[in-house]
Amino acid sequence: MGKRRAEEVLAAVLRASRIERGRRRISCERAQKIASRCGVKVRDVGRVCDRHDIKIAKCMLGCFR
Repeated sequence: MGKRRAEEVLAAVLRASRIERGRRRISCERAQKIASRCGVKVRDVGRVCDRHDIKIAKCMLGCFR
């Protein structure tokens, strides 16, 4: 994923996320929708979240709580 695409994904994640308990969070469902809209893999959205300390919550597979 290129720098421009990563910036686009980050902007979308920041718009869709919220701060809970002092930490920015985004639901798994929203992360998957962002991946689809931005034309990237869900894994890429996860990497952007990791780099910016954004927690993925409410995982639809039960991986993240």
